[in-house]
Amino acid sequence: MVVFGVYNVASRSRWLQALIAALLALSFVGVVAAWQVRAGWVSRDAVMLAVMLIGWVWGWGLLVGSLRERNRQLECERDIRVSLAVVGERTRIAREIHDAVSHSLVSMTVMAEAAGRLVDSDPAKAGKVMSMVSSTGRAATADIRRVLTVLRDDDTSAGDSTQPSLVNLDALVARARAGGVDVELTVRGERRTLPTGLDAAAYRIVQESLTNAVKHGGPSSTRIEVTLDYGGDALTIRVDDDGAGPKSHHDGGFTDGGRGLIGMRERVDAYDGTLRFGPAPRGGFEVVAVLPFDDAHDGER
Repeated sequence: MVVFGVYNVASRSRWLQALIAALLALSFVGVVAAWQVRAGWVSRDAVMLAVMLIGWVWGWGLLVGSLRERNRQLECERDIRVSLAVVGERTRIAREIHDAVSHSLVSMTVMAEAAGRLVDSDPAKAGKVMSMVSSTGRAATADIRRVLTVLRDDDTSAGDSTQPSLVNLDALVARARAGGVDVELTVRGERRTLPTGLDAAAYRIVQESLTNAVKHGGPSSTRIEVTLDYGGDALTIRVDDDGAGPKSHHDGGFTDGGRGLIGMRERVDAYDGTLRFGPAPRGGFEVVAVLPFDDAHDGER
């Protein structure tokens, strides 16, 4: 009974409590053993064996308790990792859906407003603009289907054919111009083939910057300059406009939640790049992102 009690306490209690229990057990055994030795009922060797047994059981109980505590900690860490993975996946889904839909919705709104202004003066042109609204809506629907397919299957090959790319940048600019937005695209340096992830990140940064410029500046009062500078070791993306930009609170947040800007920050950080945005020195709003070429493959791991 004494041995069992020592093991039970040692395996389920803290180290100090287990030590106190062992000392109490040894004291009890010592008193009983001394009386029995004097009476000649047991030998000294038997007493020493009992003491050694108690010590061994106590140590074994401590080991079992330590392993049990370690397993509990591992389970807690696993639960934390699972929770973080769930949060990360939700963030990724929100970002992908935002990227797929936000620009298209803003473009459709701008083009619809432009068509409304042209319906009396130039019905034919208004009809063309409305056709572009329809095609933009279909493209947004296709983007959503692509995103949901990739998220459901977790298969990157399923989305390779429609992966956002700087190859489609001219079409993106053309849609903005069709909605009445004055956009100028400049490419400096020699264009180069980028890794898929970096290429998609660069496209999304330009797309979100255009969306923010139109959303906060308005199509009729905003002139946007998009510059891609292919340097020796990095791609620099600069988007300047003459609008107001997202209105910021005193704490640096944005009145619209800043989800697009947060998404850009996450994409740039994934490739160890830099991002800055805010009021431009000559007025308006600017976004400048630098994406290193050397870190492109690291960002896709």
